[in-house]
Amino acid sequence: MSVESYFINNHLNKVIIYGYCRPEDHTHYWIHHALFRALTAVLGTEVKVEWVDNTHSKPIAFFEQALIFTNVYKVKSDTRLPVVSNSVYLIHNHNPSKLQPLKYQRAIDSGHAMTYQVYRGQPEEGYLAIENEFAHFYSKAKKDAVLTWATDLLPHEIEANIEKIRQGVSTKIYDYSFVGSIWESNIDAFSDFVEAVVGVGKKVHQFGRLIKYRDVVRSWPSLISEKRNIDLDENQRITRCSHIAPAIQGYKQLDSPKRKGNYIPCRIFKNISYGAMGVTNNLSVHKMLNEKTIFDENLSSMVAKAEQWLESTRKTEDMLELMEIVKRDHTYVNRINSMVYCLNELSISPRRQRVHYDRWSFLAKSVKCRTKILLKRFKQTLSFQNQS
Repeated sequence: MSVESYFINNHLNKVIIYGYCRPEDHTHYWIHHALFRALTAVLGTEVKVEWVDNTHSKPIAFFEQALIFTNVYKVKSDTRLPVVSNSVYLIHNHNPSKLQPLKYQRAIDSGHAMTYQVYRGQPEEGYLAIENEFAHFYSKAKKDAVLTWATDLLPHEIEANIEKIRQGVSTKIYDYSFVGSIWESNIDAFSDFVEAVVGVGKKVHQFGRLIKYRDVVRSWPSLISEKRNIDLDENQRITRCSHIAPAIQGYKQLDSPKRKGNYIPCRIFKNISYGAMGVTNNLSVHKMLNEKTIFDENLSSMVAKAEQWLESTRKTEDMLELMEIVKRDHTYVNRINSMVYCLNELSISPRRQRVHYDRWSFLAKSVKCRTKILLKRFKQTLSFQNQS
């Protein structure tokens, strides 16, 4: 069933993406940003796509007859989201081993909500594989799905980048580039990566935050770090202007047994769709992309293979082959279709009778949250005026 058919059959009239409306809120902003772009493209003008957070001033009726994307996370980005019976909830759980979707449990039990989590390896027994989709599963018993992230580009945008690669319009100005943060989860692998690049006499340009160990990172002589936010257009330009733009993962993300697999980041799909060769130290990524990437778990060997590839006469063909795979299988249009498939397989649909669960408790928490946000904004305004 298509997304459009799901809306028609279930009498839904809007999509609401809830939470993380600003890049500084959380890195999950970029997931919501990609979902917003894909849903807007798929649904066109027939169904309105809204994106709000805890600062909203919408009435409860606004959240009825909607497909709502939300999150379970320790920062409680969903405090002012009401749970109503005539809407469908797709709930991303950031950490299923530690967090429970308690707020939505009644909706899950009533059959109009399901959870989903990002792929971190083969799930436990009881999950069924989505046919012809590597690393995607669902559980009827748990009303849960396991999915990978994707690129934030739409298929026609990837096609435009494919044409740029064919024409060779981008001048290479960076040896190796990495758009993203360096922090405790990847500093170990990143240190080895930078050392390997030093060994071949080249430099790494990193664009993003240095969240921890800043002095250590800044001591690396071959790393040029620019601490600033990079928007989608500049991210694409940097990636296309790099000889190599790898998706480096920290060793903690790659510590599962090979038969289980490991977390697959969105960065690999993004970089390929922007116009870079797929380069990874993750075997699960290599398998998901039909073993077409430059892969080695040893970062020194990975860099050596990348350097060897740079001398190849098949560089353009190799990049185009991977870009076609991502365009066909790994956009958020694909992921939305997978989610709708799971909604159908799990018989998730809105209830006919309208019920607002835990109404009074919600209203009390909502008022408190709203007051807290307004007070914080007032203090920020005063601080700005004093600085002026």
